[in-house]
Amino acid sequence: MTDNTDNDVPYVAFTNDYDTKPIDVVVNKQWEGVSKDEQVPVIVQLEWTGGENGHGVQATFELNADNNWTTTISGLPSATTTHGRITYTVVETKVKVGSSYKTLDESGFEAKYAYSEKAGTYTYTVTNSKKYVELDASTITVKKTVVGKAAQSDFKFTLTASGNNKDSVIWPEDSGQSLTATVSKDALSNLTEGQASANTTFLGTLRFPASDGVYTFDVKENSGDALTGWVYDTDTVIVTVTVTKGEAAVSYGYADGDADSATRDAAAFTNRYVAVSSLPLTGGPSERDWLIGGAGLGLLALLLIGGAGIWRGKQRLL
Repeated sequence: MTDNTDNDVPYVAFTNDYDTKPIDVVVNKQWEGVSKDEQVPVIVQLEWTGGENGHGVQATFELNADNNWTTTISGLPSATTTHGRITYTVVETKVKVGSSYKTLDESGFEAKYAYSEKAGTYTYTVTNSKKYVELDASTITVKKTVVGKAAQSDFKFTLTASGNNKDSVIWPEDSGQSLTATVSKDALSNLTEGQASANTTFLGTLRFPASDGVYTFDVKENSGDALTGWVYDTDTVIVTVTVTKGEAAVSYGYADGDADSATRDAAAFTNRYVAVSSLPLTGGPSERDWLIGGAGLGLLALLLIGGAGIWRGKQRLL
């Protein structure tokens, strides 16, 4: 038997010098949880191992859609006089990413192998699935600040994916592709110099394809139950998750003019309490409206009475 390490053809013939019945090796390629558009050509090696430290690469071949993801290598010996019994293994070595081939680790895929034998035919199945990087959602922090008054209610925040590749994010089961975090009013009950701050985090695990990529998320405050006197922060904070070499890092970004943009280690939101007396006159009549209106009516009545007295005086002079 010869070590055919440098052979790069889909079939290599062996000399069956041990007079054993030759065998056939079938290699099949399968995909698991990978859309058809994402299924790309792969390079697979058929390796052999025998006695006396004998080993080598018998064949290197590409599996792709054109060959229906399968190949057969026929007439392989199960033993030779030099190396005794021969065993064969299949290893996926490269995956086509774009116009070039990358190693399995670099490609964002992982492979698992299955083996069966029937009537002298050995079948190997290589199954690829996406390899994921996990991010504990608790690494995404929200900072809440109240100014002017202690919090009167809890504050809730929602995290949603917003980038073009948002469909690649794997959310916790039953999350509805969003996460919610809460800052309780108790955490914001004691003011220092007129304000109080508290942090919270999201719960669950987010998963991303292991290949390098950038993912963006929006964090917003839910202000549907805004209380009278409070001016809620309506800004959106952008959370960026950058996946590089199997690691995920989190950063925060703010829109121009966001007063909280100096906070770089959290998605920051500030709500301010404004006294009712300084609020603009909008909506229906308030107590302040009635007081102003009542005073106006009283002044009008005095003017009318005074005007009537002057008119009567003029009448007497005629």
